[in-house]
Amino acid sequence: MRANNIKNMKRLALLSFTCAISAFAMATPDTLLTNPNQQANYSILGVSSTNAQVAIIANVAQNRFYGSQLSACFNMSTGYMRGFQMAGIGNLAMDSVDGAQIGGVMNIATKSVRGAQIAGTLNMAGGDIYGAQVSGTANVCGGTVEALQMAGSVNIAKHVRGLQTAGALNIAFGTVQGAQISGFVNYARNVKGVQIGVFNFADSVSGAMIGVFSYARHGYHKLELGWNETMPINAAFRSGSKIFHNNLLVGIDYRPRDPYWSIGYGIGTAWSISKRLDAAIELSTAHVNRGGFNTRTSEWIKIEAPFDFHLAQKISIAAGPTFNVFVNDVRTQAGELPVNQFPPYYGFTQTYDNRWNVKAWFGFGAAIRFF
Repeated sequence: MRANNIKNMKRLALLSFTCAISAFAMATPDTLLTNPNQQANYSILGVSSTNAQVAIIANVAQNRFYGSQLSACFNMSTGYMRGFQMAGIGNLAMDSVDGAQIGGVMNIATKSVRGAQIAGTLNMAGGDIYGAQVSGTANVCGGTVEALQMAGSVNIAKHVRGLQTAGALNIAFGTVQGAQISGFVNYARNVKGVQIGVFNFADSVSGAMIGVFSYARHGYHKLELGWNETMPINAAFRSGSKIFHNNLLVGIDYRPRDPYWSIGYGIGTAWSISKRLDAAIELSTAHVNRGGFNTRTSEWIKIEAPFDFHLAQKISIAAGPTFNVFVNDVRTQAGELPVNQFPPYYGFTQTYDNRWNVKAWFGFGAAIRFF
């Protein structure tokens, strides 16, 4: 019985203290105003002064506020905020922020932010970000990001001058002057820097697009039909930028019974020697099959150095030497035809562990390119 009475007394004391603080905060919002035109600030279950607000539930600062807001749940500034907002759930500034917003879930500023927005889930700024947006899920900037936008999943901005990095997707509807780095897709209208991701897309690019597949509408495109000593009929599509582009490759050596065919991927860089002549270095790897698809190791690795002579604006002739290595699993396997007559000649051959055969040779390739 005595223990229950002690617990009841503690509860009553806590309730009385909470009510007193709340009544003080609501009844006397802020009597220390230095600007007579400024409206009062309020704290719900907390205390408020001209430059500081601390609350269990929420803080509300009307018009301009210079100082700090700390709340377990929510902070709001209806005007310009200069200082610091930290809340367990979220922060809202109905104007610009000069300082920092740190929220467990989200931060919103309807205009620009000079400083940082850091949130567990979402950051939104209606204007420019002069500093950093860092979020566990997504960041949205209606203007220009002047330094850093980092998110676990998605970043969206109008322009980026700095770094935009996300786990899945980066979008810049205008210009990127710096870098976009994502785990999946990057998009920008104009890239004056670098994009690094699985897929990269842009309208124009004056830097590098590094990924599995990159495409710039006004960038580097080459559709190629060609010949080499190993695959007499082959085609390739090059896309990205001159500095760094991706190559998608297919080839066929037609034989009446069991044609050899290959599918591969490559990367390359090109540069201009003159107005009509380009040079390039390209590295590719292709999987070689005979008849149907071969699941065993049969990989063709090639380094080539073609020269590309422009006959017209969208037509060119490319040709150059190649160095080739073919690695083949020589074990027999039921249902698969062995790849044992590839290539037609070689300068080196060696079999390791009675299983892996390696051949090397120098070759030559020529092609006609469009676009």
